[in-house]
Amino acid sequence: MERSSYKYFNSMNLLLRILLFNSNMVSEESDIDAYINQKWFNLNADLEKSVVEKWWNTLKSSYTRPHRKYHTFVHVKRMFTHMDSLINEIQNKDAVSYAIFFHDMAYDPRSQENEDRSVEIFNEFCTESELSKDSPLK
Repeated sequence: MERSSYKYFNSMNLLLRILLFNSNMVSEESDIDAYINQKWFNLNADLEKSVVEKWWNTLKSSYTRPHRKYHTFVHVKRMFTHMDSLINEIQNKDAVSYAIFFHDMAYDPRSQENEDRSVEIFNEFCTESELSKDSPLK
């Protein structure tokens, strides 16, 4: 094989490997998105659909912001996977699920108020979705 052909072959091989790696990452991200989406809509099946969809978009927008490195849907999925492994020990699965969804909604790496702001966001969701104040979640 000529040297230029060899270089071309190696370049194409590298390009194919990069494309395959990136397509696997896109597939993985898509799978995670679908998994989180299903968890969200199952959890909120009894609530007004338009409100649930609006808050899904809010969650997705928040957790997929470019500046987030750790507090992403990958992190949320890991938490749900861990929760599922302990499901027999959890008394209120819905409360834990909401905690997982909302615990990192507010994320500013320079702020000390992320947790408090995340609670406020959850309370906004509760008000808008009309989750009962008598709910065991509150």
